[in-house]
Amino acid sequence: MGDKKMTNRLMDAGKLLNIEVLDHIIVTSGGYYSFAEQMAYEKVQHGKSFYLEALQPF
Repeated sequence: MGDKKMTNRLMDAGKLLNIEVLDHIIVTSGGYYSFAEQMAYEKVQHGKSFYLEALQPF
């Protein structure tokens, strides 16, 4: 499964459990990639809660 697809699945699971996902960080021996730092998501309000949603579908 790709990293972007896994991120979306983690976010969906978080919504079901009422857990806010703030970032998905991929760590390798050469460094890391932060979806939040790369602005791959935006914070969107759903009712009283805020969630990260992909700016573009993966």
